[in-house]
Amino acid sequence: MKHELHLLSALPFACLILGHRGEVQHLNSAAEDLLQRSQKALSKQSVKDIFVASPPLLSLLDAVQARGANVRGPHIQIEVPNAEPRIVSVDVCPLDGDRCLLVMIPEAPDTNFARADALKTRAGSLTAMAGMLAHEIKNPLAAISGAAQLMASSNETLANLIVSESNRITQLLDTMELFSSPDEVDVGPVNIHAVMGEVRQVAKHTFGSHVQFVEDYDPSLPLVQANAHVLHRVFLNLVKNACEAGGRGTQIRMKTRYQLSQRRRVTGERARVQLPLIASIVDNGPGINADMRDKIFDAFISTKDQGRGLGLAYVAGAVASLDGSVEVKSAPGQTEFQLRLPQA
Repeated sequence: MKHELHLLSALPFACLILGHRGEVQHLNSAAEDLLQRSQKALSKQSVKDIFVASPPLLSLLDAVQARGANVRGPHIQIEVPNAEPRIVSVDVCPLDGDRCLLVMIPEAPDTNFARADALKTRAGSLTAMAGMLAHEIKNPLAAISGAAQLMASSNETLANLIVSESNRITQLLDTMELFSSPDEVDVGPVNIHAVMGEVRQVAKHTFGSHVQFVEDYDPSLPLVQANAHVLHRVFLNLVKNACEAGGRGTQIRMKTRYQLSQRRRVTGERARVQLPLIASIVDNGPGINADMRDKIFDAFISTKDQGRGLGLAYVAGAVASLDGSVEVKSAPGQTEFQLRLPQA
């Protein structure tokens, strides 16, 4: 049996062995990651207590006990304390010679990561176009603006109009230049609280002077593996978006926490990388309509009348370039943009 347990421990996906009363007899390290608890803490605990909020999984286990045959559940939502609900595939089979069960939870595609990778690809395709347009248009635009200032003495109204519209185009190009950053960025240890604090100070003295900021940081949070400049632009976009979501009485909570719950495959790495550092920007605005949530990170999609829909598209591409993920949760009165990032 020791040999079999050793093989079980080496598997990259979650596996549990349950006794005939449903108690946990063994689980591997992948299962510890999934359940956020150790073998020692879960040993002899009833699976019904561990997955009390996951009735579909418990029903699957009962079906295997009743039939004595392998059963697969392709799309089952599981919930465990201190972790987000997840949709997974579950295979359960009885072990020969006794009434024990082997529960296997193969790695299921994570929709958040899949979305992040797709957004990274889309952002990359915009990079060349944005850089070229910004360079080619800004040069003649500067000449037009200069000529308008020269003609101001003869027709001030018309000259001011030209200058005003030229400035408007320049602002659009400045936003598009967000996409002209290279895909590969230099990363290293970064104090995420220092970056978020700088963004809060910028916001308080500019576009967020009407907003109440609340810092809810985990003081023990380790350094994040990232690029400080990219993170600054990411949080600046998220905070600006939150500030514009509501008027007076707007509150923005900037919070961080540590949670071992998600892993993702990173290019060039053999092992899956944990994304334990979570940073959130939460506002008390009106929320995002359900039909917009799946499109909110797409370029040129905006919920604002004057929005250009480039800020959040940049956020998605930039976070993906740091091998992280970003998602949004929204309801009337609370919208949360949540970043998951690797530890340095």
